[in-house]
Amino acid sequence: MIAAALAIASVTSAAAGTNSSATSASSSVATSSSTPAGSTSAAASAKQPWTGYVLVGHKVGFRQVTADFKIPVVSCTAPGSKASFWIGLDGYNNGTVEQVGISTNCDNVPEYTAWFQMWPSTINYQFLVHPGDSIAMSVAYVSGHWALALKDLTDGQKFNVSEKCPSGKVCENMTAEAILEAASGSNLSSFNTTGFTEFQAVDSTGAKTGLVANGDLWGLAKVLMTGTNGQPLADLSTITDSGENFSFVYKQAT
Repeated sequence: MIAAALAIASVTSAAAGTNSSATSASSSVATSSSTPAGSTSAAASAKQPWTGYVLVGHKVGFRQVTADFKIPVVSCTAPGSKASFWIGLDGYNNGTVEQVGISTNCDNVPEYTAWFQMWPSTINYQFLVHPGDSIAMSVAYVSGHWALALKDLTDGQKFNVSEKCPSGKVCENMTAEAILEAASGSNLSSFNTTGFTEFQAVDSTGAKTGLVANGDLWGLAKVLMTGTNGQPLADLSTITDSGENFSFVYKQAT
C-alpha cells in the first residue's frame, strides 16, 4: 500500500500545523450532492446525488480515510457537467462533509482539478491534474482539526492542510466514504471505467478496515444517483481485496 502510505505521511505533516490560507470548507442504501466540485450532505436531498460506498458508524465513528485513485479520461455530456471523485468523512445523514478529491468541471472541455472542502464552507481548488495520473488521498481527524491531503504521484504536486469544522456546525466523524458525484446531483460527464484502490478507514478506536460491514459497530451502504428516468447514472463493481478496491462504470441514463 505504497501510495496510501504516502497519503498518511502527508496527513502527519498536516497535523503538525500546516494551516490553509483558503476560506474554510444503517447498512442499507441511499444518496446525493452538489457544489461546483465538492459536496452537499447525502441527507440534504431525497433524490440521491452520490454513487459509491459508505461506511456508516453505529457504535463507533471514524478518524481517518485513505485511498488511491487513477484519473480517467472524461468527456463533457452537457453544459456544466462534471464527474467528481472523492473520499471523506461525514455527509451521509449528517450536515457536514470533510473531503478531498479530483473534479472534472466542464466548460466545452473538462478541466481536471484537485481540491478540498469542509462542506458547507466553500470549495478550495488547488492545482490542475491530468488523465492517467495516479493520486493518493487522505482525510484524518487530528486533535480537533481535519488534516486534508492529496498528492499527484505522477507529477509530484500536492496539498496538505489543516482545517477546523465550519462555524456553527458539528463534524461528527460517523461515516467514511468513497464517492462519485455529478453536477447538481444528475449532470454527469462520461468517463472511462475507474475506481478507488487501497481504500482504508481507521475507526475511533484505531482499528483499520476496508469497505466491509462489522456487525453492530458499523454498516456498509451502497449509494446510487439516478437520472430523470430513475435509472442509475453509473454502476458500481463489487468490492474486492478485503474491502480495498472497487470501480465506477459510466451508464448515463436518458
